[in-house]
Amino acid sequence: MVTENDIEIASEEYQEFLNSLFQTYAIEGENQEEKILALQAQGVSPTTLFNLALGKKEKEENLLTPLGLPKEMMVNGQVVNTYKWLLANTDFVPYVAGDSRNIIDNIKTEKRLKTFQQELQDAGYLKQGSYSKGIVGESTLDAVDRLLRDSNNAGQTWNSMIVDVLTNPQYDISDFPTEPELDYNELGNTVVASAQRQIGRDLTTNEYELLLGVLAGFKKEELDDTVKQLTEPAYKKAEIMFEGRPTGVFEGEIEKNVISGSTIRNAETRFNDYIKKQFKPEMDLNQRREQTRNVANVIKSSVAGLRSIGG
Repeated sequence: MVTENDIEIASEEYQEFLNSLFQTYAIEGENQEEKILALQAQGVSPTTLFNLALGKKEKEENLLTPLGLPKEMMVNGQVVNTYKWLLANTDFVPYVAGDSRNIIDNIKTEKRLKTFQQELQDAGYLKQGSYSKGIVGESTLDAVDRLLRDSNNAGQTWNSMIVDVLTNPQYDISDFPTEPELDYNELGNTVVASAQRQIGRDLTTNEYELLLGVLAGFKKEELDDTVKQLTEPAYKKAEIMFEGRPTGVFEGEIEKNVISGSTIRNAETRFNDYIKKQFKPEMDLNQRREQTRNVANVIKSSVAGLRSIGG
């Protein structure tokens, strides 16, 4: 039975395929429809075989098309297959469709898979919340594909690519503030409140202006510390140690770059310490006075108590 698809397919490629089938099976007939019926009588479906051939051809083309690169490129005035040319003329083997699955399949433990997914997320290839840790889904495979595209464009292995991305994050510094947005009314209130709490008196005009400038400077340094910490790479290359000492030689592996939160110097804490240092003599005097008053009050209370006992 001749199907509608057999009659409607009129592409040159399909016609060539049919002629090849007619020769292979020694088919004869007055017209194409009779020849197709003769093929079907032998259990041969032209459209099925043609679609299978197309699928095989598409698969072969995918294997010869590097991820993120064109299938063909111009070299010395000639059009060449990108994959074949790179393979023959460079030491780099470009990644193609399916390589992401091979990479994932070579991960043997769930722990390593979770680590790899976290690295993909930290590198910007895998979106947080789009995947289940330790489970390979489409989002994880897509993330590896994106990594392989970048690797092809950089001409390096995926391992070295992700290490470079994680240990050398790229930021657009034009988006970072260079100066803090200071509310001087709020800063002034902080200065007055801190002085009252620690010194116990109002500030002179000169003292107020000096302390306001000091606090503003501390705020600027706090911003600098924050930007530095946030832009610090989350990973570093693992250094080979010998007898507990660094050798200056780095492995291909990476490790988390532990950044202490104490590196950010809190402006208010530093300001309070500054006041204590600058006004220490006056504060010590006030403390001695307060201690003297307390002792005096205790003595007065004791004497008053003795008098009441003695009648």
